[in-house]
Amino acid sequence: RTLYSFCYVCTGVQVQLWVWALVTVAVFAPLSWVRTVETFQIGYIFGVCVILIMVIIVSTFDFMLISEHNGEAGPNWQPFNEHGFITMWGLSFYMFEGVGSVLPVMEASTQKNNFGILLASALATLLVVDIYFSTLCYYAYGDDLKEPIIIQQMP
Repeated sequence: RTLYSFCYVCTGVQVQLWVWALVTVAVFAPLSWVRTVETFQIGYIFGVCVILIMVIIVSTFDFMLISEHNGEAGPNWQPFNEHGFITMWGLSFYMFEGVGSVLPVMEASTQKNNFGILLASALATLLVVDIYFSTLCYYAYGDDLKEPIIIQQMP
C-alpha cells in the first residue's frame, strides 16, 4: 500500500493494486530462484550505497531540525512509549528482510566456520543502526511524523 501511494504521489498516475502485485511477483520470483550471489553483487553494492546515502541525508536533515529547535525534542516526544513498544517489535522484523539472502551468501563464503560470527555481527550492526536512526527521527520530529515515508516529511 505504501509503494502504491508513493508511486501515485510521484507520477500522478493511479495504478490498480493488483497490477503492482503482478509486477512484484514477475520481478522477484525469478530473482529468488537464483542461488548464486555473484549474479547480483553489483545490485547489492548499489542498494547498500543508496541506503547509506539516504541515511546520511535524512540524518543531516534531522540534525538540522534539532539544531533549529535548540537541541529540544519534537512535540510530544516520549523517551519510552509503552503503547507503541509492542508494535515496534513487529515492525522491526522488516529490518531483517535480507535474511533470504543468507543461505546463498553462506554457500559462497570461504569462511564457513566463522559464518555464525559474521552473521551475528551483521545483524547486530543492523540492529544498532536501526535503533539509532529510528530514535534520531523520532527525537527530531516527535509527534509531527505524519507521513509513512520519512523522506516525505522533509522540506
